[in-house]
Amino acid sequence: MLGWARNSARASRFEHDREQMIVKLEDMSYHDAVTGLPRRALILDRLQMALAQAQRDHGVVGLLFIDLDGFKRLNDEHGHAAGDAMLRFVADQLGASLRGSDSAGRYGGDEFLVVLPGCSDARALAQLGARFLAAATAELTWQGQVLTVGASLGGALYPTNASDSPGLVVAADKAMYRAKQGGGGYVAA
Repeated sequence: MLGWARNSARASRFEHDREQMIVKLEDMSYHDAVTGLPRRALILDRLQMALAQAQRDHGVVGLLFIDLDGFKRLNDEHGHAAGDAMLRFVADQLGASLRGSDSAGRYGGDEFLVVLPGCSDARALAQLGARFLAAATAELTWQGQVLTVGASLGGALYPTNASDSPGLVVAADKAMYRAKQGGGGYVAA
């Protein structure tokens, strides 16, 4: 009888540990290891959910596509640890700038998406773009050195600039590249 209880306790502990590992693996698959922000698949899912809600409510959704300027130089000159520290810092700054309904995620490399449900029009998107531009333009003291990056932001609105998630990302991305070609800042689609 005692052997059965020990085996049962071990099995229970094993099952608990297995469940905890599954939860951890699921979290790792949806959240970026460096920044803690949602990864591409999750932020695109949140964009799709925001668009579905906007379609039902005849609402508007803003999208910001953010690319850090000078990040490659920072990584090359100071190493990947410095680059990771900057990405974490920018992610924290973006997170602090979010409204309750907004979502930010790491799209890849030094690119971020910010989903802005209920963004009323191009003027409101430009105001939010200015806020996120300030958040992404970062100065970080790391190992006694001041590290800086700038940012280029492209903004797009559903349904004005695109009628679906892929189209909205493309519109915001193209606007971001126009901002980058102009030396940084914010450009609307």
